[in-house]
Amino acid sequence: MMQKVRVLVSAFFCLYGLFHFSFSFPLRYFFYCAISLSFSITLYLGGRMFYFMLGCDLLYMVGHLFYG
Repeated sequence: MMQKVRVLVSAFFCLYGLFHFSFSFPLRYFFYCAISLSFSITLYLGGRMFYFMLGCDLLYMVGHLFYG
């Protein structure tokens, strides 16, 4: 139960950061938030979302190449 609460709180702060800083941060920080959210989802589901996390990592790499 505590793990679910911890994951939901981290996802909330990630989404709050996306909303609050959406106009002041460059685009690459959106990829950082996507990575942290994917780790939270992976922890919540017990590692069954490996391909989702891998897709977010690939998005981060592509974003870092073009915008970093």
